[in-house]
This record gives sequence, structure tokens and C-alpha cells, in this order.
Amino acid sequence: ANLQENLRWSQAAGDVVRVRELKAAIKRLEERDPDFVYNNALREMTKAEAIKDPTKREFAIKQYRTEAEMARSCIGRFQLDGLWVGNYGNGPQLINVTYSDAHTLVATKVTGDKFINRGEDSFTANLAPSEEADPIELSDSAASKWGAKKLQRHPGEGFVALEGGKDKKRVDGQLVMFDDYFSFTWIPMKHTVFFSRPTAQQTLALMRDILSKEDEIANMKSHLEHCYNLNDDTCTTATDQTDMHDIKEEPFRRIMRSDDPIFVAEHGDKKVDGATTSKLAFLKLNKIKGYLDDIFLG
Repeated sequence: ANLQENLRWSQAAGDVVRVRELKAAIKRLEERDPDFVYNNALREMTKAEAIKDPTKREFAIKQYRTEAEMARSCIGRFQLDGLWVGNYGNGPQLINVTYSDAHTLVATKVTGDKFINRGEDSFTANLAPSEEADPIELSDSAASKWGAKKLQRHPGEGFVALEGGKDKKRVDGQLVMFDDYFSFTWIPMKHTVFFSRPTAQQTLALMRDILSKEDEIANMKSHLEHCYNLNDDTCTTATDQTDMHDIKEEPFRRIMRSDDPIFVAEHGDKKVDGATTSKLAFLKLNKIKGYLDDIFLG
């Protein structure tokens, strides 16, 4: 900003040498700014499409596309793929960030709640340079806290719903980039959630709890269906007696949660032997993998 201001003063004063020096300094700085390089490459790609010679056109487009991709790899807002954790107000939840196209960020819930279910979109954001809102100017004290003098803002849409996912709709939102994390605001509700990368322990704990609940519900349904299909005739055979024994012993089986009173009462401070622990971990991770596949690939 100071260089640009000095350039204007030098141009007004007619100082040709100073103008040349300032322009060279500004160009050097711009070439080190990935956002500037990315935006410039996109503009040049658009211009190149008007070149009549097909060979020259293809060469120019390829050159600027490579330049744009290299610059994009250095821009934080395009490197948000993967898992993030944020507190929606009813506890921490996991989201998975992907890009539906070059400039559209999509945040999908990995662990849902009573309003927006897992596997559904939580919000989207338009990261196109042409759509970027004016940055948030920070005071010196705030800048030292957040690690930046200006915070980039991008328009988006957040999803809201009544309990049970009823009357789901889109509302205006805004994504704000920080140093190593971001936030999203549902503007009409003035509700902001900050997102950071989860640790492996956080991820497993959050997914274990949601899987445990789903596991419990699935087995309760299975048990009730089994009971509904039984009658006096089928209950007399040895096979059916065995089935009845299985139902009685473990009708509502599910993955134990660490805060379950039953788990604490049964295990206390005792450590499960290594083989059992390994087997349980393997089974849980496979269940989690299937769960992720349903969301990300389904």
C-alpha cells in the first residue's frame, strides 16, 4: 500500500527515475504473492482463449494453467481438503471439506446432530477471486493475535433446519480465513463456528460415539424384527431355541463408549490383553472405514 501511494506521488511529481524504481519493486513483490500470480494467470488464460491460431492458443492456455496450478498450491483457502472439527453449540462435530469445482468449497457433516444429519452438507463457500469480499481490517493487537493484518472473507451458503431435519433451507453465510484454520458464519442467525484440524484421538472419539449410537439402534431394530418373525411353531426347534438364547443374551449389542457406566463397571482399571485390544481396534477401524466410505463415496 505504501509503495502504491509513493508511486502515485512520484507520478504526480514527474519523477521518472523514482517511478521506474517503484514499479520494479511492486512487480517483484507481486511475483511473490501467490494470490496475485493465480488471479493474473486466470486472466491471461481467458485472454488466450481469443487467440486465433489453435497451436498458439493451446500453448498459451497450457502455460497459464500450469502457472495457476502452481500458485493455487500455495494459497491456503484451496488447501482445506479433509477433516475439520468445530463446536456448533451442541458439542464438537466433524466435517469433511471437498471442492465441487475449482472455486466451490463444500463442507459435509461426518458426525451430524438432530438438525443436520451426517452425510449432509453443512455449508458451501465461493472462493473465486472475483467473488471475494473486502477483507476484515484488524487492529495491531488483533493482528498480533491472529497472525495477519487482514482476514480474507468469502461469500457462502449455510444450511439450517428444524429438529429432525425438517424445513431445511439455505441462508447467507461467510467463510473467513485465519492463519491455520477458518470460520463460517450463518449470517441471519449471527452464528459462527471456528474450525481446526482434529487430532487422531478427537477423530476416533467423535466417530466412536456416533457409530456406537447407530450400532445400538441397528441392533435394536434387528432384535425387534427377529421377535416379530417368531411364532409358536418356529420356537420349538433346537435352532430357534438357540436363536432365542442369543437374543436374550445380547439383544442390544453396540460399541462401548468410554463414558458408559457399564464399561467402567466391567473393566474398571483393568487393561484388556493385547490380542483382544488389537482385535477390537481392527473391528472398530473397519466399521469406521465403512462409515466414511458411505459418506464420501456413497
